[in-house]
Amino acid sequence: MAMTSDEVILALRKHSNLFLRAYIYGSTINNSQDDFSDVDILLVRETHLSFFDRLREVFDLFYEFDKVDLNIYTEEEFNSMCSDGSRYFIHNAVESGVRVEGCQKRSSQVADPG
Repeated sequence: MAMTSDEVILALRKHSNLFLRAYIYGSTINNSQDDFSDVDILLVRETHLSFFDRLREVFDLFYEFDKVDLNIYTEEEFNSMCSDGSRYFIHNAVESGVRVEGCQKRSSQVADPG
């Protein structure tokens, strides 16, 4: 059974120390879920890790969701994509998604590459 938007928000709030802010978007928000739907989440967080290595920093989130599509960006990457009009999914996440505030401490929880 698919999670409701309220359930996703509660799950994210349990791990709010892992991100600066999150956006829930897609079928979870527009109530078009089916048996094959995942939860679409965009996280903005401080990190020095490569795009794919960032998943290790938020691994605990994967236990909260049966199926999740998780995209993790730094503040700088996110702002750059927001100013790029061709990034539809970013604009969709921001404009039609639900924003959840995180409480990641800036610079103190940034993983070191290597």
